Amino acid sequence: MFLRTSIVAVVASLALAAGCSSPKKSDAAEKPDASGARAAGAEDARPIKKKQPDKPWTTAFGEKAALVGDEVTIEGPPGLLEHVLVLQNSEFFTHEERATPDGFLQLTAVKPDVGGAPPIRLRIDAWTIDAMVSVRVLERPGEVPVVVQVSGEAWYKPLAGDGEQRSAVLRFVGQRP
Repeated sequence: MFLRTSIVAVVASLALAAGCSSPKKSDAAEKPDASGARAAGAEDARPIKKKQPDKPWTTAFGEKAALVGDEVTIEGPPGLLEHVLVLQNSEFFTHEERATPDGFLQLTAVKPDVGGAPPIRLRIDAWTIDAMVSVRVLERPGEVPVVVQVSGEAWYKPLAGDGEQRSAVLRFVGQRP
């Protein structure tokens, strides 16, 4: 019975795929008539704008470092979300994604009714960040610098060398070349 149902499903899928082809322009629409005009509905050929190569990414977050704070905000240009990873855990965190006038926004926060929740762990390039309360990641549509801001008993430590920092707010800016 299962085999027969599978065969029927495959045959139906193939039949649908065969009938789902894009319409082709008619010869009349592509060829001019005796007066040299194209048929109604024919589109003029327009040059296709080639996609500009992506700008190189900032190297500001390339050396391993650790950050800890209550609230983390990361903002940057298109491509930011390819460099940021926020770990999800629906047992402890809420997660929301939406388009806003400022860009594409991802919000992750510790659920208010959950005690003993672990920190929200995220990464941007080689940096590891722990947020105790919330994370806000905003990919802006235009060319802007990459900004990482940690607030609320913020702590920063590069894994190589000295340079530990503590403050109510720590802000790091990475410019793209």
